[in-house]
Amino acid sequence: MTVQLNALRSGPRASASGAGTLLHYSRRAINLDFGSRVVTLLNRDGILTPSSIILDVDALERIEEAFIDGDNLTSSRFSVIIANPVDLKLHIHGGADFAFVERILRSHLREKERSTMNALLSVLGEEIAPPTSWLEAVVLRDQIRSLNENGVISVASKLLGRGFGLTPSGDDFILGMISIMDLFGEDASALRRLVARYRNAFARTVLADALDGYYPRPLLSMLNSLASKTDADCSAMSLLGMGHTSGHDVLAGMYYATWKTRTRFHGSAEQ
Repeated sequence: MTVQLNALRSGPRASASGAGTLLHYSRRAINLDFGSRVVTLLNRDGILTPSSIILDVDALERIEEAFIDGDNLTSSRFSVIIANPVDLKLHIHGGADFAFVERILRSHLREKERSTMNALLSVLGEEIAPPTSWLEAVVLRDQIRSLNENGVISVASKLLGRGFGLTPSGDDFILGMISIMDLFGEDASALRRLVARYRNAFARTVLADALDGYYPRPLLSMLNSLASKTDADCSAMSLLGMGHTSGHDVLAGMYYATWKTRTRFHGSAEQ
């Protein structure tokens, strides 16, 4: 028996079509791979991302495949009308106060185990706690080397797919870089070819959404707060709470891009 479920909210980029197959499953989230895009089904407590649909259920039943035709998603266990889209596009470009953005981001840089944040702090000359395992030491050394590369493409190509987590910490760092480039009106389109070739379907979708100007809700709130100079500290704390290390990785990427932009256009960045 197929149950009709309600979509509480949906991301505007959930526009895949045809047949999708199961990529990841938990009772909180189902990721379905539709080839060019991954669509995420979340229970009502989920964080809304540009390619996700939040359903009015406490927990999700496992499905192996689904089909999207227009605004209808069907599977063997349930069907959904994709409705109630939320605007997750950044509409402010090039108008942010550079000094304010840099100051707010810098004030929220904190050490976080298994995060690129630690590599960034090391590059900035800060003392950090030594890694707790040889693997973390290797990853940290690799991340530090990557952050010393010149140019967005070089840094991104070294970090893509590197690190810990479902969306590796390097991918979240790149997401942060893209978002700041978007906020300051810089062209990040050179990253499209790199992202298009990436084999991690879920992370590729998140980065492709960002290159189109669409962001996860906590990150979009942070960008809007930085642009408007309102509630920026509160937005930063919400962003840092995203995932185990994802929020820290994103914020690290945001600061890194800000720092490098300031160095390029305004001389040496203040640390």
